[in-house]
Amino acid sequence: MNRPRDGSYHDWRDRQTLLLAAEVVSPRSAKKRTAFPSVDSIGAKGIRKYWVVDGHARLVEVWHPEDERPRIVTDVFQWAVIADASEVEILLDCLFTDLPA
Repeated sequence: MNRPRDGSYHDWRDRQTLLLAAEVVSPRSAKKRTAFPSVDSIGAKGIRKYWVVDGHARLVEVWHPEDERPRIVTDVFQWAVIADASEVEILLDCLFTDLPA
């Protein structure tokens, strides 16, 4: 692992809160995937936003700890790390362009 120049070391597993966690599913695992992530487990792990990126289905599921179901995004995906930050905009057609249909 790389250490910052000041010699300190921080392991992401030591963090109490994750602003974002992303799962990228393969075509093989997407066919087997039948369950949504546990909302309780998302919140319990301090995850503020959870993405499930499914290239085969060409969509992203967006989860928050309070959600019972995901928001399904199929066109333009927008995200800001915090409320006052500039948004990142991801065109899903461009993201999935080189993937087999």
